[in-house]
Amino acid sequence: MKDALTVMVGLIMLLALIVAVGKGYLYCAKRSPEPVALLVKWVITIVFLFALFKAAAVGVQSDGVTKVFLLLGMLLPAVFIGIMWAPSVAGVISDPITNVMDGGNFEIEDRAKLETSMAKRSCGSYQEAVYEILQELETHPDDPEALLLVSEIYVENLKDLDSAETYLAQLIDNPEQAANSRAYALNRWVDWQLDLRGDGQGAEKNLRRIIELFPNTEAAQHALQRIPRLEGVLALKEKAKGEGPKTMKLPKFDRSLGLRSRKSRFESSDEKIEQELNYLNEALQTRPEDYELREKLAWLYAYKLDQLTDASSQLEYLIQTPERPDNQIVKWLNQLCDMHLKVGKNLRAARQTLQRIIDRYPETFLAERAKSRMVHIGIESHRQRETTKLKLGSYEKNIGIKRKRNRAIGIGSTEPENPGEVS
Repeated sequence: MKDALTVMVGLIMLLALIVAVGKGYLYCAKRSPEPVALLVKWVITIVFLFALFKAAAVGVQSDGVTKVFLLLGMLLPAVFIGIMWAPSVAGVISDPITNVMDGGNFEIEDRAKLETSMAKRSCGSYQEAVYEILQELETHPDDPEALLLVSEIYVENLKDLDSAETYLAQLIDNPEQAANSRAYALNRWVDWQLDLRGDGQGAEKNLRRIIELFPNTEAAQHALQRIPRLEGVLALKEKAKGEGPKTMKLPKFDRSLGLRSRKSRFESSDEKIEQELNYLNEALQTRPEDYELREKLAWLYAYKLDQLTDASSQLEYLIQTPERPDNQIVKWLNQLCDMHLKVGKNLRAARQTLQRIIDRYPETFLAERAKSRMVHIGIESHRQRETTKLKLGSYEKNIGIKRKRNRAIGIGSTEPENPGEVS
């Protein structure tokens, strides 16, 4: 039983050693200019170390003469290993010092072909620009900037979306690319599908890919907002194609606005507010996740109708909805704080709203911004107060002239004309 346990422990330790050595090699290989040579060094070192430990174990149980010969035999591989690793060890020690003086041995990325292609594109030589980018992709096949640039030239200059889709797919389907680059490429693909083909279904498919590939991100939220608007975008594009040249029509103004009574002057404005309110409520019934419409509705309730409770409920709906980006939630909480200050005149509620940001995102720059605003919120509240108007009393305008005139005719004065004379 003890032998089996010893064997098991030895196997576990051997497996842990192999995993540690493998991870160490991968870490060093990524930073080495010659990973193959590094692998040879590692293999030789491991073999020699195993032989040295084996010889040491034999030497412990040997007599004095055998120990001397084993020690001399161990010195040769030890010296060889030292000579083999000496340049690497010296580089680790001296590189931090020499890099300060000569800038290090980092290779500067060659972007000359991309610069050449952009210059040729600006001159109208689109095919030559594509050729330069394709040469760049031969040496750097995963360069996101080159893949996006060649796609833009194919679409915007050569009107060839099929060729552009090949390079867009090469960028999007590569999981090693940055998420922002892949999401941006998908959004560009959506724009081109709408502009060149009017393909609403293909555009919706790519937007849903963004939601699936990058859940709980700002890119996914942006795609979720774009999907309900695809039909409207396509309708506007079709209308623009049929109308021909655009003409600007000036709106009609009420010429007698200043002559109308105050009540009738604002009747049309109230009707517009009511129409906009009805439109927003109806639109949100079909698109409840459209946060732009809900923001407009909250603003309308607060600043046009003075209904702070309804405005707060709309913003709270957005804040409590899961999978919202942090910067959006902080934006809505700051909007709610503004409403408490400007509409409700409630400094305490505004402070509580800012405290929600601090509690929700502790030890982040979002919390620091909220703390900074909380320090100055008293000044904001003071600015929002209406200045009290000082009403002056009514005084007689010609009081000074009247006194002088009465004195001239001897009315209302018992003083002598010359105060210096004494009768």
